[in-house]
Amino acid sequence: MNTHHHIASPNMINSFIGAVFGAFSVLTATVNLSSDALLAMGVLRLLLGTILFLGALINIFKGIPSGNLNLISAVCFGLFAGVHITISTLGFHGVSWQPLIYCIVQLFGGIYILLILPALLDTSLSAWGCQMAGALGLISQAIFGMTSLVFFHYVSGIWFLLYAVLNTYAGLAAVIPEMPRGPDTRDVIERVFNLNNS
Repeated sequence: MNTHHHIASPNMINSFIGAVFGAFSVLTATVNLSSDALLAMGVLRLLLGTILFLGALINIFKGIPSGNLNLISAVCFGLFAGVHITISTLGFHGVSWQPLIYCIVQLFGGIYILLILPALLDTSLSAWGCQMAGALGLISQAIFGMTSLVFFHYVSGIWFLLYAVLNTYAGLAAVIPEMPRGPDTRDVIERVFNLNNS
């Protein structure tokens, strides 16, 4: 009997973690959480961010284009966010934690994802929209952190809600082949802007 030794794609677990990160971000944008809840969220972000980081490395090793985006998400949503929330909540004596640095990482993470999106037009519209929602959520949250404008706080919550929903759908589609993945983003853009007629 022939056996094939290969590393399976971690896309399903990556989507699950993305959905959890999106839900966490919606909570922070809409609910005034206690310090205990924030500490639990910070620790979970660190743990899930580590798993997502490993999943991103597997995708990069397999040559899957979303691997680099998974890596950015692992840092912005998981590892760095987890460190920021944990340290801010615990309030270590003698340690002055500067939230602006966290906002800068979020801002550039979101901008970088947006810059990569044109190279991913051959992916499904739901997957492409998921990455765009995550990027705009990061940018909105960073702007709120730097300006304290409440409007951007709620806007980030909306984008992160969409990010959570689309990640949930992507995770289900990864394990249920019958689920429609939607049209390619490039086809949708060409139809909307009539690029084929130009």
